[in-house]
Amino acid sequence: MKRTVTIYIADANCISLDQIDSLSFLNKKDKEEIFKYIPDETKKEKAISRYFLNKYIKNYTISNDGKPVSEDKYFNISHSFGKVVFALSSANIGIDIEKIRNAEPNLIDYVSNEEEQKYIDGDSTKFFEIWTSKESLVKCIGTGLENDLKNVSGLPINGEKRCKTQLFFVKSLKFEDFVISITLEGNEDFEISFVEEKFEF
Repeated sequence: MKRTVTIYIADANCISLDQIDSLSFLNKKDKEEIFKYIPDETKKEKAISRYFLNKYIKNYTISNDGKPVSEDKYFNISHSFGKVVFALSSANIGIDIEKIRNAEPNLIDYVSNEEEQKYIDGDSTKFFEIWTSKESLVKCIGTGLENDLKNVSGLPINGEKRCKTQLFFVKSLKFEDFVISITLEGNEDFEISFVEEKFEF
């Protein structure tokens, strides 16, 4: 039986900035932190991220590098251009979402090694597959993005991946005009269950 990853997805633009201050699942500290962010879209993404944490995790702490962690559940969060994804699994997990947009050649060169650039071949969708694959891997490991992204493995886009002595399994997919990559610890395949979150504020 394959492992299962549940991905909850939401549009942060379902709420307005005026609503944030009255959201019952946000405490005073949450609101103070959220309103520090610029631009306004990020404020809404952070509010929805807190919604997911408070609904599905409840008992979590914020690590020194700002990452929410739990002792009894494996989860990860990502957001891009108003879209928020929240992943739950039975093993260490990393998830990343990016809106597909024009990728400048200097950014492609900064992020991708020679083999990955051959795969990308000027295709912006393939570049964001590589980018999200790398970021989901380092988020799964828990190290955050490294300075030299070329040393982070972006290939394969789908399948088994080795990082140092650890094995991982990665999957990338398109959702509307976004790319989502999920990395799970261990070399076993997994199924993805999507849930579109419905809000009742």
